[in-house]
Amino acid sequence: MLKSHNMSKVILMFILLSILGGSNGPLIKNGLKDFSPNILVFLRFGLATLILLPFVFKEKMHFKKNSFKLLLLGSGAMGANVILFAIGLQHTSIMMSQLFFIPKGLFVALFGYL
Repeated sequence: MLKSHNMSKVILMFILLSILGGSNGPLIKNGLKDFSPNILVFLRFGLATLILLPFVFKEKMHFKKNSFKLLLLGSGAMGANVILFAIGLQHTSIMMSQLFFIPKGLFVALFGYL
């Protein structure tokens, strides 16, 4: 069982991450006023790459030979997922787009089981 001090940290982190994750839809919707979905996703992932790349080089990560193909496939699927979400967000409300996005976890669990 977690101590009271650790439990409050866990709850605070959960709230913080919920706010951060929940702001995704409104931020993309506002960004679509000025940028196309492709440019917006490129900027989002490009900025994240620039921020995280020094940590990858610092750790000197090594990949197995066949894991590069899997990494490329996963990156392409994630990129397509976010681009399609941004395109869909252009044509619907934030609330409806989140309702369409919710079953993603169920599909991941289903395909992971198969």
